[in-house]
Amino acid sequence: MSVRVVHIFLLVSSLISTCDALVIIRDSEGNAIYNNDNHINYLGVDLVNYTAAQACELFPDYRTCIDLDNELLNSDTCFIVSNETVETENGKQFFSCLSTEDNSL
Repeated sequence: MSVRVVHIFLLVSSLISTCDALVIIRDSEGNAIYNNDNHINYLGVDLVNYTAAQACELFPDYRTCIDLDNELLNSDTCFIVSNETVETENGKQFFSCLSTEDNSL
């Protein structure tokens, strides 16, 4: 890995970990390989410790996220924007989600 790539990776990692957004990165099977503190705090669990199937058992709506990822992976585009509604103890919450594909990972 070149020095330039390392610097870009560190910059992006820093931005993702400190941003206000909920960020999760999944592999092609839907397993979480990274989720930032905001995502962990929102769900109350770090999904990196769970398989996709276990995450779907905990959060049935997680299947929708995996389905959107698969739609993206099987399309000719590099990103998909979706609007999602999540039921919580405090009622419905609405999110706009950006899914991106990076084949270089």
